[in-house]
Amino acid sequence: MAIPTPLSDPFLPLPHVLNIRRVPLPTSSTSPQLIRSGEILQLTSSDAQKYKIRTIFDLRSKGDMERYGSPLKVIDGVDVEWAPMLSEKRADETKEDGKSAEGLFGRDNDRDHMYAPSRTRAIFAAYKADPMGSFMSMYTTLLKGGKDTIAKVLRRIIRTEKDEAILLHCNAGKDRTGVLVAVILLLAEVPSSTIINDYALSKIGLEQQWDRVISSFMVDPSFVEDPTGALEMLTSRPETFRAFLSAFQRTYQDSLTTELDDTTLFAAVEVYARDVVGLTTEEVFAVKSKLKGE
Repeated sequence: MAIPTPLSDPFLPLPHVLNIRRVPLPTSSTSPQLIRSGEILQLTSSDAQKYKIRTIFDLRSKGDMERYGSPLKVIDGVDVEWAPMLSEKRADETKEDGKSAEGLFGRDNDRDHMYAPSRTRAIFAAYKADPMGSFMSMYTTLLKGGKDTIAKVLRRIIRTEKDEAILLHCNAGKDRTGVLVAVILLLAEVPSSTIINDYALSKIGLEQQWDRVISSFMVDPSFVEDPTGALEMLTSRPETFRAFLSAFQRTYQDSLTTELDDTTLFAAVEVYARDVVGLTTEEVFAVKSKLKGE
C-alpha cells in the first residue's frame, strides 16, 4: 500500500501514522505540546525524537490491540502507558445489560470489548438506526468510564515540561481521543468553535488513509453484510460534537439551553474535573494555569 501524501498543519507530516495532528492549545501555553492520533503501529523512534514525544497514552482496550494486530507500542526513551478509556471489568461484574445504547459501550475487556465481534453487529445497527443518539451515548459513557484515564493524563500534564510532547491515541484518533482532548481544551478555555473544528478534522485525517481504515473493518462479517452503521461511526460531523458539548454544558451546569456558551462550558468542565474525574480544587487550578500559560 502506497504511503499517502502528508497533510498540512495542524497535521504532522507523518503519513504513516493515522490521523496525527497537534492539539490546538493556546499559543502562550506553558504546558507540554499535545499530539493526537489513531493507532501508532508505524510510529518510529526518530518520529518521537523529532517531535519530542516523551509520553504516550494508549487509550485502546486490550481487545482492540488483538483485533487490529497493534500491540502496546515500545519506543526507546518514551514512556508508553496503557490507559483504556473504558472499564476493563468483566461482563458479569457490571450492571449493564448490553442491550441499551449505553450498555453497548459500557463494558470493555479482553473478550467482550467495545468492538468485539459479538457486539459489533448491535453497535453497527444502533448507528444505522440512530447515529446522533449512538454518538451521544458513547461520548457520555467515555466521560464516565474514562475518568481515571482523564485524571492520569491531566496530572501528567501538570508535571511535564513545556519542551516535551504527550501523544494521545486510540484506533482512529476520533472518539476516545476526541473526548479526552475536548476536556483538556475546555480546561484551557479554548473556544467551543475551535474544539468542534478540531474534532471535524478527523474527516480529513481518516480519508487520507481510507483504504487502511476500511480494511480494518473487513475482518468483521457484520461490516461486510451491511457497512452502513460502521461508516456512520467513522464520521466526524461538526454538529455531532456541537451536540455533545451542549449535553455536557447542560449536565454539569444545570443549563436548560441548547445554545453553547463558552463561559458556561468552562465552568462546567471544572465541575466535571472535580466531581467526576476526582481532581482536587488545587489540581484543577494547576492544570488550567499550565494549559493557559499563566
